[in-house]
Amino acid sequence: MSIKLPNFKCIIIGDPRTGKTSLLRNLSSKVTEEFNQHLAIHPIIFTTNFGTITFEIRDTMEQEFKGTLRDSYFHNADCAIILFDVTSMASYENVFHWHRRILTVCGKIPIVLCGNKIDIGQRRVTDDRVKFDYGHKLKFFEISIRDEESICAPFLFLAQQLTKKLNFKEDLTEIKRIGSETDVDLKMLHKMLDEKVKEM
Repeated sequence: MSIKLPNFKCIIIGDPRTGKTSLLRNLSSKVTEEFNQHLAIHPIIFTTNFGTITFEIRDTMEQEFKGTLRDSYFHNADCAIILFDVTSMASYENVFHWHRRILTVCGKIPIVLCGNKIDIGQRRVTDDRVKFDYGHKLKFFEISIRDEESICAPFLFLAQQLTKKLNFKEDLTEIKRIGSETDVDLKMLHKMLDEKVKEM
């Protein structure tokens, strides 16, 4: 019988066009078969050797469109992913700003750094550069959202840090699909998450 682990609020931040919404769309489609861009919070549910674990992720698209990302987005976050584009040096240079803001608002929480678009040949930020700058501060993952390469690895690492279970592993299915095999009511979950945002 699957054990339900605690839900964790995860924030994904970084410069515009680094792939934040694309990552959400990719992971959400594995769960619901359809990405609902109108949801304030997207639940990403993983099946692991310790049971199911849910990351509640809030999209920043609307706030970025308005030109501001308020501190309320960061409040009560359990963990964070900083995303940059390996083909954009500017997005990488702003990692320092995003990292400092997380520490200022959230304090010491598990954080991972992800370099997206490794599938594109015009790379500007090397793996060695990132490890030199942040190897002693942040766990780094190279990912390709388009090719779905290593996109689950950051969440697995965060789950290990949050649960203190170092032998945390994904199920072979990687991400739990919502359907007849689970007792999760997705519509009810979406409604509950949206109500939580309205209360913030």
